[in-house]
Formats: sequence, C-alpha cells, structure tokens
Amino acid sequence: MSEAIKCKGIIIRNHRLSDNDKIIHVITNTHGPIKAVAKGAYKIQSKLGPKTQVLQFCEFLFAQGRNLDIVQEIRLIDQFQNIQKDYDLLSQAYFLCEIIDSVTLSGDETSFDYLNLLLENLDILNQKDKLSREDQKKILLNFLWQITCSQGYKPQLNMCFKTRKKRSENQIPLYFDFENGSILSEQAYMEYLRENPYESNIHIFKTGVFKVLNSLDQENELLESELHNCESSIKFLYKHLEFCLHKEFKSWKTLEPLLNISL
Repeated sequence: MSEAIKCKGIIIRNHRLSDNDKIIHVITNTHGPIKAVAKGAYKIQSKLGPKTQVLQFCEFLFAQGRNLDIVQEIRLIDQFQNIQKDYDLLSQAYFLCEIIDSVTLSGDETSFDYLNLLLENLDILNQKDKLSREDQKKILLNFLWQITCSQGYKPQLNMCFKTRKKRSENQIPLYFDFENGSILSEQAYMEYLRENPYESNIHIFKTGVFKVLNSLDQENELLESELHNCESSIKFLYKHLEFCLHKEFKSWKTLEPLLNISL
C-alpha cells in the first residue's frame, strides 16, 4: 500500500482534468511542490470543490499515485478573506502564486522555503488595515528580488560581464545585459550594438533603478528618495526574471491598476 503524505500548503494553481476531476498545484511545508488530483471536485455536491481554489491554505492528506498524487482529505486553515474582497490585492496575490508555480517543479528538492515566502507576503496583503499603493509596490519589489536570487539569477551589479571591469564606487551604470545577467559598461554597450544591430538584450536603466537594486543587493532599507523608483525597479526585475525563465506570466497584466505595465 502506498504511503500517505500529510502536510500543510497553499494551492497556487488549479485546472480541469476531466468533467469531474481537478488538478491542483500545492506548495507545501515538507514536500516542496505537489501536483495532485482532486477527484469529483467539479461535482455540485463535492466537499473538495470549495477547498481546492487558488489561495487556500490547508492541511492536506495525499495518497501517492502512479503519476499524480490523489487528494484524500483537506482541512481549511485560511482563505485570506481580506485579499479575496479586494481586486487589486487579489491580482497581486495571484501573480505571486503564478511566479512560485513557475519556478518550482514537482519533486524539486530546493532548500529555499517558498511556502513561508508566500505566506509572509499573503499575510501582509491580508492585514485588516488597507495597504497604500506604495506599500504594495514595496512588497512586490522585495518578493521579486527574493525569487530572482533564489533561482540563481541575482543581477551582477558590480562588474561588466564583457570587459570584466568592476564599476567604481560612485559610478551608476546605464545598461544591463539580460543575456549575461550583469551591468554593461558604455564601451561594451557600443561594441554590442556594432555586433548586434538588429537584436537587443540590453536594458537601459531608468533614473534611480540601479540605486534601488543596489540597496536590495546590500540588504539596506530603501531610502525615502528611492521609493518613487519602486515601480520601474519592479518592471526591471520582472523583465529580468521573464528573460531568465523564458516564460511570460499571464497575471502580470492584471497588475495594471498598481503599475504602468509598459516596459
């Protein structure tokens, strides 16, 4: 008889398997990401149906199956009700879930605690007092930075990959090479343009973005003067992560009320 799996986790994605059955993606506290079949979840009188929605934090009992695990029991812990009532917060929460679903694979034995990262962010978004837009942006910025670093895509902000030259202490670079994940000197940028006149993986930093990224890299609190650059910094990290993962995130567009989506 196959061994049962008991764990806590958050449902970060679900989709239909058949007329009655649903597949759920769960990020768990002890077994990493799990994909499981919730049999009969689409039946009108199913007890599993209401408990298999995205953003449900639950205690699960899974039976190990041949290809996918099988949901045996679900006990609801939290639904993050304040998030569910607010479209902007819900859009941001779904974006966080989609990012985590994309960077974790079933059976991935990563040491990074994605469940706690997600829980921390959802708890902040779910707090009773409504968050300001600036606070929401800071949450998103820090989340993207942590995800980017956890995947090994931390931007190299101190050395140009092409020239192997370190930037001087007060130098603020203007260019970033997505392909090599590093800042780019003026000299290297001009050489790149000569070699690749019709294709560009180079990002031109908007004013203040490098300072924000450097503060994150140094684990410093963002200065008041840097906060107005959060939005541009979020877009940079999103574009960097999108390039590294070779994936487009559908829920990014739902953040339009919070961000000016144009990259």
